[in-house]
Amino acid sequence: MDDPENKDDLNLIEKKARAAIEESKDLDTLAKATQILRDVDEQRKMRAEFRAAQQSVQRAAAERREDRVRFLVATLMPTLAFLVTAGTFIYQIRQGKLMAQQQEDSQWRSALEKVLPDPKSAHVGALEMESFFSSKRYQNVSRPVAASLLVTINDPTIFDLIFGDFLNRTAGEEQQELVTVARALTSRLRNRYEGRKNVRDKDCPQQSSFAQLLRKPECYYDDDSPQDAEEETLVDADMWKLDTVSQKLISVWKDPDSKFKPARQALEGIAFYTERGGNYDGLDFSGAQLSGSGFYGGCDVSGAKFDVPQKSVDYCNR
Repeated sequence: MDDPENKDDLNLIEKKARAAIEESKDLDTLAKATQILRDVDEQRKMRAEFRAAQQSVQRAAAERREDRVRFLVATLMPTLAFLVTAGTFIYQIRQGKLMAQQQEDSQWRSALEKVLPDPKSAHVGALEMESFFSSKRYQNVSRPVAASLLVTINDPTIFDLIFGDFLNRTAGEEQQELVTVARALTSRLRNRYEGRKNVRDKDCPQQSSFAQLLRKPECYYDDDSPQDAEEETLVDADMWKLDTVSQKLISVWKDPDSKFKPARQALEGIAFYTERGGNYDGLDFSGAQLSGSGFYGGCDVSGAKFDVPQKSVDYCNR
């Protein structure tokens, strides 16, 4: 577009030159006026070329800007698309985790409702707790609860089934929970002994001891008494469970791939009872805390290593 100011000055000069031509009286004036018209035309041409060059530069600059924009769009769009997709994916993952946690919280509350003090339903609560053994949020709570419930299961057959599943979900140094179960079962049996120290059967040795209760519990209960018969059944069940746990501890301790060994472990207050035979040969109990503990039943500790006098813990076959 022409510059109005430039256009006006050339037009004014051209107008005066034409007027001079029309009014000229001599050739000299005519020649000068004509030259002025040529100069005006030349000036207009130069200005037009200059404006065209300017427009060309502007167009080139505009094209370069457009090229840069297209380049940036072509380059950034995939990146932006990736970022949007990745952001959406991360958001969905977080939402999924949140929903999973909420669902797990709901399942946990439901499982806790099934943890009851009734021995008849203890196995239900134990199985519910075992389902959370692999949970990062609840495994540290569910495992000790399951171990406590195992102790209260009175039916030996159900105990063995649940205990087997418990072991399948137990690995590495988490086997420490076996010690917890053994200690709890020992405590139950000792409490029963303390509540029934007198030997009831005249045909049994009259010298009462906890070792004798484990060897012959029938000596402490009157078969003619329904209450005694029921309590003796519970003692037999606890002994069976303690035997199962003790046998498993021996197996774990003797496993060459297991990191869980008896040495330097807190093993106080445990009756390691094995009615079906327990060979502790080769096991090292050095540094282990064995206060209030002992080895009972059909067992052999002659090949085991102790810091304490062996006679103070060896009640095998006695």
